[in-house]
Amino acid sequence: MEAKPSKLTSILIGGLAVGVLLTSYLAFSIVLCCLPAIAGGMVAVWHYTSENELTIQGGEGAVMGIGALAVGFLLSFALNFVLELVGFPSLESIITGMMYNFFEGEALEAFEAQLAEQEEAGIGPIIIQAIINFVIMSIFAAIGGAIGAAAFKRGPEPDPIESL
Repeated sequence: MEAKPSKLTSILIGGLAVGVLLTSYLAFSIVLCCLPAIAGGMVAVWHYTSENELTIQGGEGAVMGIGALAVGFLLSFALNFVLELVGFPSLESIITGMMYNFFEGEALEAFEAQLAEQEEAGIGPIIIQAIINFVIMSIFAAIGGAIGAAAFKRGPEPDPIESL
């Protein structure tokens, strides 16, 4: 049984695609929903199959997609943090500013009360939301990796029993 080349570089490249697309300043995470996760999985598989001139099974592609998503999540967190440090407003602050212009009267008071509740809740709900987002987007990243495995065939079909 021949050892396969490392997937790490390809997963990092796919993660770079996910991280940039999920950067909140670009607003792709809201406009394109789960497309960054799908694209990251496909990029990771495309790079791996192209560099190594081989074909992989859908399950391997799915795992690569989830790996790319994990790298991308960490990268987008770092990029968003750095962008806020250098003075770029977060997407949340842009939307909050727009809402202040949109609401008036009782609706504005209710909006401000909701913002105050969120601030009091602390970081717990943010972490829970990040975990939920990661789990949901993992499904799409796995789909992207599986699609990539089906689309980017570069060599002979792998033996399904050998890959177990």
